[in-house]
Amino acid sequence: QVNANPATPTATAIPAQAVCSGTSSTFEVSPLSNVTYQWFVGGILQSSITNSMTKTWNVNDGNPIVSVRALNAANCVSPKFDFNAMNVTNTPSVPTIIGELSDVCRNKENVLFA
Repeated sequence: QVNANPATPTATAIPAQAVCSGTSSTFEVSPLSNVTYQWFVGGILQSSITNSMTKTWNVNDGNPIVSVRALNAANCVSPKFDFNAMNVTNTPSVPTIIGELSDVCRNKENVLFA
């Protein structure tokens, strides 16, 4: 018996491509009958087997492509669907005030440096 490959998944939720380290994105495809899914980030298999995957980004992830493919009971796989490459950047650090604070008076300029 020859088993057919499942259809290529179709995206239903495409998150923003530019993300900060520490934030999460959810990817989703239309559910197909009788399949599980294989999600990849930068070619590395992820743990989700459902039609959606949430990824928390780390700046070390670089600019990966997120892909998904369907897998049926006969272990036949669909072609991969590739989301656009992600652009993961560092989250800006909290500014630190340098210098000394002085009294604030009405109509007087005060300058703080961060």
